[in-house]
Amino acid sequence: MRLRYKILCASLGVVGVVGVIAAISIDYKQIPIVYANGSSSVLPLIQALSEKHHKQDIISNAGGSSLGIIEAVEQRTNIGVSSRSPNIDFEQQSVEKSHVVYDKWKQNQLKTYTIAWDGIGIIYKLNKTNHELVLTKDNIIKLFKAFTGNEQVSYYDLDPQLPKTPILAYSRTGGANASGTAEAFLTSNPLISKKEFKKKYHDIYKVIEAGTYGKLIRSTEESNTQAWTNISKDNVDGSITYLSTGFILKNYDQIIAKGYKIAYLQNKDLKNYLPFEINENKQEIVNVAKTYGWYRPFNLVFSLNMQGIKNTKEFVWWLLTNKKVEKIIQESGFIPLTFEQKNSMFLKPYKDEQSFQEAINNQSAKNNFFVSDFELIESNRINILGAKSA
Repeated sequence: MRLRYKILCASLGVVGVVGVIAAISIDYKQIPIVYANGSSSVLPLIQALSEKHHKQDIISNAGGSSLGIIEAVEQRTNIGVSSRSPNIDFEQQSVEKSHVVYDKWKQNQLKTYTIAWDGIGIIYKLNKTNHELVLTKDNIIKLFKAFTGNEQVSYYDLDPQLPKTPILAYSRTGGANASGTAEAFLTSNPLISKKEFKKKYHDIYKVIEAGTYGKLIRSTEESNTQAWTNISKDNVDGSITYLSTGFILKNYDQIIAKGYKIAYLQNKDLKNYLPFEINENKQEIVNVAKTYGWYRPFNLVFSLNMQGIKNTKEFVWWLLTNKKVEKIIQESGFIPLTFEQKNSMFLKPYKDEQSFQEAINNQSAKNNFFVSDFELIESNRINILGAKSA
């Protein structure tokens, strides 16, 4: 019996309370609990997956990617859930801009597991035109400038074929330092590299990173649900925000019905792409990693020497190897990892998928996977936490 049902049973009535409590106590001991705290973007996926996993109860709480990462480092939660990669600087020996966190990452043997990919989509409302907004390498900085709230930018500034309607940007409170969605919006777009952005447009970058916006934007909380609630409630002509493509897909009909559109992205081939293909019957997220290119990882961060790690490992191994998981990820609007991406998180990568499938039931395969980030980095000479994106 799952924990949520146990709680329900305990509240059904007074008759037989002692018997119910006794049954609950016995059942409670039989099912271990794994706590997962962090990104509000990732938690719905964790909840959907936990519905199909019966060896542990997964109790999840939102609080943002940064909180999830730090709680995992401090061993205050079994799993830190993050919609971005942990910020690591090997030259400065810092994680999340902290030398202390860097040391604890080593000491507590943190492991980063990428469970899925999620795209970043731009939705906007523009009443006076049928022309589509296309984001290009020539106008992307103007869009970011609008999200600082320090200077008025119009849609005409992005594209002369669009009206001179002022852009009203809805930005995440706390900026990229607090929100994984905001960080992916800032750093993961394929039109300008993070390095070039920080060097050439430092002032714009710092505002969105720190969330020190001007008066020309409206702030929303970290979650996609809250961002959509705020922008749709105001329903202002010219409003614009960024959302998870998984969220857009699940709420597509509602978003379109409110008069919002999804921006195109012009890639290196100079063709314009949406985050997903739109068919008459359904939407499929097939473009995010292949041609659209604006995406981020969904990561689980956990300490390998934390008390209760056995239950965490069982849950993570189920996520990595169970065939049902990939289908749930797709149905939730996200992108499963390829074999090559999964393979990049092993200490000794497998020759091919067949050799991996032959090994997954052996303890040696688990030992090969459950190694700390730093051991993986030192052995394979890579500078990334979690899966390789390509």
